[in-house]
Amino acid sequence: MLAPTPFNDPGCRQKAVAFALALTQKTPLEPGAWERAQLRLFETGELSLDELEARLEPIIHEHDPVG
Repeated sequence: MLAPTPFNDPGCRQKAVAFALALTQKTPLEPGAWERAQLRLFETGELSLDELEARLEPIIHEHDPVG
C-alpha cells in the first residue's frame, strides 16, 4: 500500500503537472515530447513521483551547466 501523499490522488497529480507545465512554458526548462510523455504516465498513476524523478534526473544533469 502506498504511503499517504498528495500525489496518491489523481486530481493532485494532474494539478501538479499542469502547474509545472505552466511554470516552464516558453522557457529553456519547457519539457520536450519525451518528458511530456513521462509526465502523462505520472498523471495517470502509471509512474510514482520517485519513478518520474529517476527517469527525468539524467536529462536534467545532461543540461546542467554546472554539473
